[in-house]
Amino acid sequence: MNREVKISIGIFFISLFTFGIANVWFVYLISNRAVSDKHGNMLIPMREAVLYMLTLGFYGFIWAKKIGNRVDKLDGLDASSAQTKLGIIFALPLLRSFCVAYQYARLEGAITVEE
Repeated sequence: MNREVKISIGIFFISLFTFGIANVWFVYLISNRAVSDKHGNMLIPMREAVLYMLTLGFYGFIWAKKIGNRVDKLDGLDASSAQTKLGIIFALPLLRSFCVAYQYARLEGAITVEE
C-alpha cells in the first residue's frame, strides 16, 4: 500500500471518530497543499476552513468541486472528470469523512505524478 492510501485511511478514521470535527482541520491542510494551480488561481486555505465550519459542512460540496477541478487541471483535463463528480457525491452528510480522505488521495496522487 502506498503512502497516500495509508494517510487517507488515517484521515478517514480520525474524521470518523471525531464526528467530523477534524474535517475542518483537514480541509485547511488539503487546501493549503493545493494553494494555487498552474493558471494562477488562488485557493485561500483559512477561508475554505472557515466557510466549511460556518456552513456546518455544507460548503463541502463546493470545496470538493474546487479541489476536484484543481486535480483535473494537474492531470491535464479541461472538464470535470467522473472522479470529481464522485468526490462531490461523497460530500453528502454521511460520507463527508470519506470525501476529505478521497480528495487528499487524489490531490497527493496528482502532485506526486507532476513532480
